[in-house]
Amino acid sequence: MRPSPCRLLAFVPLLLLALARPAEAGKRHTVWAYPPGAGPKGSVEGEVWMTGAKETPDSGTEMSYKVEIENGLTDDVSLDLYVAVLSQTPEQGLKFDGFQASLRANLLPDDLRHLVDLTGYFEIKRDVEWSNPWEFEAILIAGQAYGPFSWSVNLVAESELSSSAFAKGTTEWKGIVTAGYEVTRRVWAGAEFIAANDKGVYEYSLGPTVSFGLTPKTWIAIGPQFGLNSGADHLKVRAIFGVFF
Repeated sequence: MRPSPCRLLAFVPLLLLALARPAEAGKRHTVWAYPPGAGPKGSVEGEVWMTGAKETPDSGTEMSYKVEIENGLTDDVSLDLYVAVLSQTPEQGLKFDGFQASLRANLLPDDLRHLVDLTGYFEIKRDVEWSNPWEFEAILIAGQAYGPFSWSVNLVAESELSSSAFAKGTTEWKGIVTAGYEVTRRVWAGAEFIAANDKGVYEYSLGPTVSFGLTPKTWIAIGPQFGLNSGADHLKVRAIFGVFF
């Protein structure tokens, strides 16, 4: 009997863990917002993303999965490759969804980052349905940590790479605000708020996020988002498992 794709996907975190070595960088705390920062040169991190969404209390759960490898090209630039992007619905089951790659770059010199850390993020996406246009996501990421307290802000624009770029019917604008506290060296707890205009539909959601340092080289972060208005999904939950190589 052949194993299902879902069962095979479940072994990815175990494979990353087997290949990992002690980390030299910090773990990620938030799951809906990107933290500021890129590099350092030579750093490699693997992440497995799992996201579930219910549009209404009675609807089925839609799932998405990503396996990402982050590579520090220089001390200020990172290249992120998504080696697997999959989705799963009650109607269609698990299927390969597309291709994604992104660049992140620190925008401020080192001597200014104690005030605010500012990072630029640009991602391209290609659907497996070749008749659909390329898409992009651009994010301005700001944040800072003051002892155990940290915050971040993401300003996001997502649209088509076509003549319809930034048109109302093809574009999502989004802002994400996070704040949290490092309770212990291994535990961080906070909240994330999302406000979006998705092709003219306004969506607002809020939820807690917690992250745990499992070992010196692995971590996991989990956070639900609860819809605050009729335009938002009733519930979304995301978990990200990370390994430093």
